[in-house]
Formats: sequence, C-alpha cells, structure tokens
Amino acid sequence: MIDSALKIYNRQKIENMSQKDMIVFLYDSALNSIEIARGYISKKDINETHRHLDQARSIFVHLLGTLNMEIGGEVAQKLSSLYAYFVEKITVANVTKEPKELDDIIPLISELRNSWADLSFDESLLPSKTGNKSMDFQAISVEA
Repeated sequence: MIDSALKIYNRQKIENMSQKDMIVFLYDSALNSIEIARGYISKKDINETHRHLDQARSIFVHLLGTLNMEIGGEVAQKLSSLYAYFVEKITVANVTKEPKELDDIIPLISELRNSWADLSFDESLLPSKTGNKSMDFQAISVEA
C-alpha cells in the first residue's frame, strides 16, 4: 500500500515538473544509473549492470527523440551528437563491461546537467513540455 502510494506521488511529482527540471532530473537519473552500473561491473553482476546501463541508455534515446532540430538549430544538433555518443559509450560498456567507457562520459553528462540546472529562460517560449513524445517514467528511478 505504501509502495503504491509512493509510486503515485513520484509519478505526479515528475508529471508536474517544468521542462528544465525534467531535463535535470533525467540527467541525474542517467548519472545515477551509470554509477550504480559501475558498482555492479566491479561485482561482476551482469544482469544488474545491464539493467542500469539500459536505463541510462533509454534516457539518452528519449532525450535524442525529443530534440526539435528546427527550433533548436545548432544547439540541438550538438546535443544530438552528444546524446548519440552517450548511447554508443553506454552500449559498448554494456557489452564489454569496461567502466572506462563510462568514465569517458560521466564528466560530460555532469557538465551538461549543471549547465541546464544553472540555465534560466522563459519556458513558455518552448513548444511543449515533452516535445509531444512521452517516456515511461516508471522505468526511471533515482536509487541511493
């Protein structure tokens, strides 16, 4: 019962986030999943490594899919390249179980996350909150 109520609360909290807060949340979730996966790599737990890396990969695939190239222009193109790079490195790490692949992208993701967190702009100028594409936020968890 409590677990169900907590899921409902978290879902409502996520659904009511501003676009900026949602992007920061997604970066935080991806970083968290990557860090957890790194721990499972060292424990040689293939299933949990895969599960957490797949969560992180899914986040960047989602972010890639929500980019508006017409409105975003050069910034959207650069983000697209970065997100594709993150997906590639996460996929390679998942196959090879080499944490070095993740170490290469963690600072980049952290820098992007911090840039978004520091950004201030009028979100009403944006076309829509989710870019008309949804994501199953049940699959995203911020675990300690």
